[in-house]
Amino acid sequence: MNNPLFHQVDDRFREYLRSNGIRGTHHRATILQVFLENTKPVTAKDIHYGVKAVNLRVSFHCVYATMGLLVKSGLAKEIIQDDGTARRYTHELTIAHCTHSHLVCKDCGATVTAEQR
Repeated sequence: MNNPLFHQVDDRFREYLRSNGIRGTHHRATILQVFLENTKPVTAKDIHYGVKAVNLRVSFHCVYATMGLLVKSGLAKEIIQDDGTARRYTHELTIAHCTHSHLVCKDCGATVTAEQR
């Protein structure tokens, strides 16, 4: 991905990892890239499927753990359904200074921006 915004987010994630004594790996970078390519909330399983298309050696555990790190770093938001069965992840790219509001459906996790209303 040659998007300058991706590189900013990647740098921010690597800095978070470094400051917490965690290695930044190629697998984590691939997971971040696949995650950022999604425009709607996704599950770890969805991300794993996308990552497998790029690198077969990335495990589901690595995806799940990396998504946890992205949430802790503030680069991802975790959406948990009321029954607790499904976790979806969405990115709120604060680097882009998004100025429009979002609504997130509690049932399906779909995101609606102000322009779509």
